[in-house]
Amino acid sequence: MRNIQISKFLCFASFLVLYSSMLSAQVIGIKLIEKNKERKYALLKTDASDNYATILRDTLNEFNRYPSAKAADQYIPSLSDIQNLEWILKKSFVSNGEIVVSGLGEILFKRFTGFNRQYSGYIDKAGDTVLVVCFLDFNDKKKAKKFFSNWKYQNEYLASGLFLDNKPPHIYCFAYNLHLRVLTKFTV
Repeated sequence: MRNIQISKFLCFASFLVLYSSMLSAQVIGIKLIEKNKERKYALLKTDASDNYATILRDTLNEFNRYPSAKAADQYIPSLSDIQNLEWILKKSFVSNGEIVVSGLGEILFKRFTGFNRQYSGYIDKAGDTVLVVCFLDFNDKKKAKKFFSNWKYQNEYLASGLFLDNKPPHIYCFAYNLHLRVLTKFTV
C-alpha cells in the first residue's frame, strides 16, 4: 500500500516538473537584448524574424497611450504574450495589408521581412486584453533611422502624424484580442 502512495506521489511530482518546464518553455525563442533602465522598453530578438522587436513599456509617453475611445487602461505585454502572438503571426496570412483567414494571401512574416516590430497593448472598455504589433519598415536603413529614431520606446504608429515627408517608411499594425482570439488590422 505504501509503495502505491509513493508511486502516486512520484507521478504527481513528475507531472509538476514537466508542467513547470512547459510553462517556462513558452518564452524559448525570445532573446532579451536590452532592458532599458528607465523601464521605457525591452529590446528583443525572436526566432520568428531576423529583425529586432521592442516591447513598449513607457505608458506615460503621450504617443504610447492608446486613444481613450478604445482603451480603458494600458497593458504591457509579457515575453510569453509576445511568443504566443508571434506564433499566431507566423500562421497568419495578409493580402494588401489586410488579414486573410483562408491562407490565400502572403504569410504575414514573409510580407514584413526587413521590418522591426513594436509590441504594446491595452485593455478595452469590455475588459478584453488587446495586444498590438506594429511593423516598421527598416528596409531603407537611412530613412528608417531618420523617421524611427525613437522606435525602441515610442509607438511610431501613434506618432506617425508627425511625418512631414511625402514618402515616410511604411507602418502596418495589427491587433490581437486575447479573449476573442481574433487578429485584425489595427485602426484608431
